[in-house]
Amino acid sequence: MSNARDLLLDAQTAVLGCMVIDADTVGPILQTVRASDFTEPTYRMIFEAIRSMFNAGEHIDPVTINDKLGGKQTDLLTQIMTVTPSAATYAEYAKLLKKRARLYALRSLGEQINLAEDEESVRKALDRANELLVDRPDVRCVGMEQALKEFYDRHAETVKPEFLDWRFGGINGVLNIHGGDFVVIGGYPSDGKTTLALTFAQRMAQKKRVGFFSYETDDAKLFDRLMAMTTQIGLPKMRLNAMGAHDWDTVAAMSTDIIKPKLDLIMANGMTVSDIRAYAASKRYEVIFVDYLQKIAAPEGMRDAYNEFARVTAISSLLQNLAKQTGATIVALSQLSRREKGKGNARPKPPTMQDLRSSGQIEQDADAIMLLFREDPLAEKSKRVLNVVKNKDGIANRAVLLEFDGATQTFRQSQALPREPKKPRESELEQMGFKLLPGHEAEEVFKNK
Repeated sequence: MSNARDLLLDAQTAVLGCMVIDADTVGPILQTVRASDFTEPTYRMIFEAIRSMFNAGEHIDPVTINDKLGGKQTDLLTQIMTVTPSAATYAEYAKLLKKRARLYALRSLGEQINLAEDEESVRKALDRANELLVDRPDVRCVGMEQALKEFYDRHAETVKPEFLDWRFGGINGVLNIHGGDFVVIGGYPSDGKTTLALTFAQRMAQKKRVGFFSYETDDAKLFDRLMAMTTQIGLPKMRLNAMGAHDWDTVAAMSTDIIKPKLDLIMANGMTVSDIRAYAASKRYEVIFVDYLQKIAAPEGMRDAYNEFARVTAISSLLQNLAKQTGATIVALSQLSRREKGKGNARPKPPTMQDLRSSGQIEQDADAIMLLFREDPLAEKSKRVLNVVKNKDGIANRAVLLEFDGATQTFRQSQALPREPKKPRESELEQMGFKLLPGHEAEEVFKNK
């Protein structure tokens, strides 16, 4: 066992060395490694101290870690950093530690079985060995007793449920979204889904750490949109560098409001879902926006990487798993298939979940789906309809009408209600010069003819 113990100690040293040398490795390592993987008590203490600092959002470096440990581990931390070749291979070190820790524990259980004096001791050791063989950080198993206890804690009168704030009362009244949910926002090109997502992200970032991963728009253009929303200075004026003294005074006066949200804009071109997971873990994001789903790079090693349907299907499932495993809320934007033209002068039909482009898997994986589209597709300045077409934890097919100001990139909830789509027969009647009275259906008018 001594050789195995030495190998395990080497792996523990390497993982801690990465965490001490480079704070960006802490989040991804915490996704894989547990305190129980450290058999050396002092090493476990260092790991738990770093984990505590990470969860608290504290700055992590050798000095702050040592201070957290009471200033007594200077020599050990120096030694750990000295023997660690590089923090760049932290992922391999983490896998190696998990593998060696599991093997060491299994060998220890083997010794217990060999020395056992009754079958019950052997059975307990075998049960523990089976748990180790299937042990993964993302697996959660809850017995009924524990589930009942958590039920009492979760639904106590003193506990106020906290759901994400979608800014608009009509949506907040329908969607009860929290950590671990996967939400999809679908829309046609140029209907404003990126701006709507920024509106949501900015609002949520007042209370949550939010990462906005953009595959289409660079950070400067995204920030300009946010500035237009916040200051109500026209975006065209910004783009032409034609802001006057009053505009700059407005920016200066609102600077606190501008920088207050805990919102990061990440240019994500080429990033896979695994890359998003690692980066989000390092930044401790609680809400992750992705603009947009069909642009995410295929998983490494995927055979059908150039098959869009297969790629999007895989990415949708990976995003759902990312939400469930990390507890972060994932909000992914999605393109809709090309809009079908209405017959004659009839307006095109409103989109449905089936119009999400490239894969039916998206509508299966999402906990909630919202579709954004123009109330009148033929009108350039049409109001937007935002329809909750899927809602696992509430009522679906509830829509709000939004007014959109393109100059200031601002959405506001309208007091009006979305117009009901015209039925085919109703459109035919209008083309012939007839109008239906309010409350009458086309079928009722013609049912006796």
